[in-house]
Amino acid sequence: MLKLTIDIFLYHGFINGILRLKDQFFQNYLFDKINKVETSEIRINTNLLNNKLHKWYQPCFFNPVLDGFKYINKVENLADKEVSFIDLGCGKGKPSIIFSKIKNEFKNYGIDLDPFFKEKFYSNLKKFNKINYFINLDINEIKLEKFKSEIMIVFYMNTLDPSSLLEFIKKYKKIKTKKKYFMMYNPELANYLKGNDLIYSKKEGRHKLWGLNIYSII
Repeated sequence: MLKLTIDIFLYHGFINGILRLKDQFFQNYLFDKINKVETSEIRINTNLLNNKLHKWYQPCFFNPVLDGFKYINKVENLADKEVSFIDLGCGKGKPSIIFSKIKNEFKNYGIDLDPFFKEKFYSNLKKFNKINYFINLDINEIKLEKFKSEIMIVFYMNTLDPSSLLEFIKKYKKIKTKKKYFMMYNPELANYLKGNDLIYSKKEGRHKLWGLNIYSII
């Protein structure tokens, strides 16, 4: 905790560092405490991928992600629908835990290159959802057709380079089902999805981790 605090101040400066620590406490640590899980500890793995920006894990913020799920639920009324939730770069499964606040039972697919997260993913999710799969594969190796449901929701947090992102969207569009959504959390690569149907965009806080775009994929 002390090291993280120091790192935050060194990276963000004093004023912005205080605001970032506030977010860290209320959006991450308090979430873990209330839900009796561990999703907040940052992990750096230098053995994965060529781009160093993609070699570390940090959790999503609770509130902006929950608001996005509430929006999809308002549109679709998910209670009586078969839903597949696919988290690209799932880490410890926090987005899936948040989604369980909206949908009681769903097919949950967590995809991550780092096998370190497998045990924590399952231990975190076991009391929130019955059908959970941790898949330790490159996204380019995934057969999306196997995840098909009436409604498919993909959660993405900058885990792919632009070319891989576009290739994934291309494959996702080929799946024939009732409705498909793509949630781009921290939407730094949003320019690459121009031309897709942006149905929701929101950023309430100062930090980029408050941003979320949702696309309807046709």
